[in-house]
Amino acid sequence: MNEELRADEYVEEIDNFSRGKLNCKEDLKILLKHIFSYSNEEQLNELSFTAKYVQGLFRAINQGSANPEIKNIDDLKKEITQNIEKCVSILKEVIPEEECNAYWNERYFELNTKSFFSLKYLLSDLEWVKMYRNDAKRTKINQ
Repeated sequence: MNEELRADEYVEEIDNFSRGKLNCKEDLKILLKHIFSYSNEEQLNELSFTAKYVQGLFRAINQGSANPEIKNIDDLKKEITQNIEKCVSILKEVIPEEECNAYWNERYFELNTKSFFSLKYLLSDLEWVKMYRNDAKRTKINQ
């Protein structure tokens, strides 16, 4: 099966699993196509794990700002920054340079509010990838 078709089918499975909550389906397909092209499942594992971790940190900050007992907000922000940088680094490794210089740089990697929120949406989608993969492992184990 070619990588583009495999990526399309995989994203559709994840979108069904998430009940239509993916934000950046086309970009996720492109990303997965490149990962599948180079048989780099380890990068997908690391990227989806880190994205899920970042999303959890965002949730902790949102809950923490409403809870005066949580005093480590600054530590959480540093942790988010480090892990977002890790995700961006992996994305830049996966996406070919000729694509990265144009669309991906503008959409996800520039240091502005629009790119930050686009990246946050992509990380949310990658969190769904991780949850889907975890669910698939549990299903396989229980069979």
